[in-house]
Amino acid sequence: MLGLTWLADPAAAVRETAAMTSNPFGANFVVSWDQRAPIEDALEAGLRIVSLSFGDPAGYVDQVHDAGGLVLHSVGSAEEARRAVAAGADVVVAQGWEAGGHVWGQVATLPLVPAVVDAVAPVPVLAASGIADARGVAAVLALGAQAAWVGTRFLLAAEAPLHEEYRRLIAAAETDAEWYADLVSRI
Repeated sequence: MLGLTWLADPAAAVRETAAMTSNPFGANFVVSWDQRAPIEDALEAGLRIVSLSFGDPAGYVDQVHDAGGLVLHSVGSAEEARRAVAAGADVVVAQGWEAGGHVWGQVATLPLVPAVVDAVAPVPVLAASGIADARGVAAVLALGAQAAWVGTRFLLAAEAPLHEEYRRLIAAAETDAEWYADLVSRI
């Protein structure tokens, strides 16, 4: 997934990524404000997997579907998941509060996933937040998710250019946990 919300030229990022791989990839847009033009630019550049978060997907679903794309929408509650499916989202991402960056909901991943799965079945649900290894993947699959979205964990790769606040996580013990409503705002 590419984060395209804050890029000046999302279409260029889509074209650059497409030039580096023949595999499918997607991009995320925060829809707290109007993203129709940037999404249209990305779709015209070939993007076909669009992830939306922090807002109502309703105004974007037809735009993505008309281009032959799929819509994933991140939610923080079962009620929000039902609204996303009613708006036409193809996949729901149940994002718990353990997310490493922008956090929307106030429910932890483990109780959120089965609630969302039950609320929107048979629509596929991806589980996101706090999933750092195969045990976490197994846990969310056991809770009914069809897949795990592992994001923040990849920031710890040696190749990732990231702030040292994140690097502290590498050596952290379970008792070192800190909760921030939005870790990104701290760096």
